[in-house]
Amino acid sequence: RMSEGITDQVSQSLQISSPSLVSKNPRKDWIQAVPQTLQKRNYTLSIETPESARIIWDKHGGMCEDFVSPELEEIIWESFIEDVDEGKMHMLSLRDEKNHGKICGVIFWRDMLGSEMRDWSLTKQEDQRALTKQDAFEGWMKIELVCTDPQYYGKRIGSLLLASALVWALKVRTCRCLR
Repeated sequence: RMSEGITDQVSQSLQISSPSLVSKNPRKDWIQAVPQTLQKRNYTLSIETPESARIIWDKHGGMCEDFVSPELEEIIWESFIEDVDEGKMHMLSLRDEKNHGKICGVIFWRDMLGSEMRDWSLTKQEDQRALTKQDAFEGWMKIELVCTDPQYYGKRIGSLLLASALVWALKVRTCRCLR
């Protein structure tokens, strides 16, 4: 388990204080709602390290048995633990503090290289017109895996994990995906 200081730091880092990130657009109000929802539900987020992920994997194993093959899930966990992407893959865990810090879900994502985004987007004819600027290919993220503990199915844990990862990427990793 990560230290409480790290967990508090993650929760605090999701607080949006920059006026440029605060929107008057109601469609972007979810950005503000993420930290409020975490607090209201008594959940905490932890940005995991390869070392902490190894401990979680050894203790809990996989969580996605209903939706993803165990082999695929294990490959993604091992890729993160072994740092195959050289620091470009990230992992957040969501913990239920009402249930003694039980992990109720995890999300893995990685920073996409501009060349990878360009190759992916230019394979679609309609995207060639829209993505003409060089910087349009920088600062994207790719969700690799979202897992929810079966005990928490139907509680929108996956949605909260996705929103948290997007806010984290926007605020901490300077992701363009929400701009």
